[in-house]
Amino acid sequence: MSDDTISEAEKSAILNDFIQQTPPGQFSYVLKSVRTLVDDDALLQSQTGAKAFMKYQLEQMIPVSVDEENVLVSQQGVLASGNLLAPNSKKIFSYDPIRGDAKLVSDDGTDIKSYESSEKYRVPIAKKVAQYVAMHYPQGVSTVYAKEDSACITVTVLIECHQYQIKNFWTGNWRSAWTLSMAPNAKSAVLNGAVKVQVHYFEDGNVQLISNKNPEASINFSSADELANELTKKIADAEEKYQSGIAAAYLKFSESAFKMLRRALPVTHSKINWDQLASYKIGAELKDQ
Repeated sequence: MSDDTISEAEKSAILNDFIQQTPPGQFSYVLKSVRTLVDDDALLQSQTGAKAFMKYQLEQMIPVSVDEENVLVSQQGVLASGNLLAPNSKKIFSYDPIRGDAKLVSDDGTDIKSYESSEKYRVPIAKKVAQYVAMHYPQGVSTVYAKEDSACITVTVLIECHQYQIKNFWTGNWRSAWTLSMAPNAKSAVLNGAVKVQVHYFEDGNVQLISNKNPEASINFSSADELANELTKKIADAEEKYQSGIAAAYLKFSESAFKMLRRALPVTHSKINWDQLASYKIGAELKDQ
């Protein structure tokens, strides 16, 4: 008799693989299925489970409300304590990846560092990007972080927008992360983007689209406000081109590749009349059984 018991390592692998491949907006559904598969609530409540759940939420850039400030849960916002930072208000919060709850926590003075040089760039950029997102992304959320050292100032712009149409059998999200790097007191900067679109359609099937783009640009500026304007223009231009490219590719697939996935007609080159199934040879054979 074979031993069908799943080892702890196999359970952990199942947990991690399924969670990390979860389509947007379907975490609770997949978690329920994973719980049935591994049949081990202790594992789900362990550090292994917590790390897998948090990794997924950070990657998805889940939007939460922190004392009326909309913030994206992201790796860029994780502090040394494991809590997260709301960059505009400088408030610290904890996040429960299973319940999706964000709760304010007190700062003991070790989490938040003062970045005066980078903050003078972050504030106008955050304001300008928020205006751009409000104009182009329904229900979109942006979060802007900044940090610095003696050699470099880094500003990270995060944008997320989603639609969870479970009743209509589809969900999807847009995620973009833009990293601006420059030397202190410089008048030029390098911009690197990582844009990702993920869509899942599951009516009478199971199709998932994942598309990535990594744009790059350089920016010259003379002030923090000009940098904010130019940065937002570069992001808007790159994201518009990417969206147009996706639309063109989808149209091409619809006209060619998608049609190749199935026959337009059966091998008889005529549509089946289901009301006259018995008149077909296979129908007659089934009827006699």
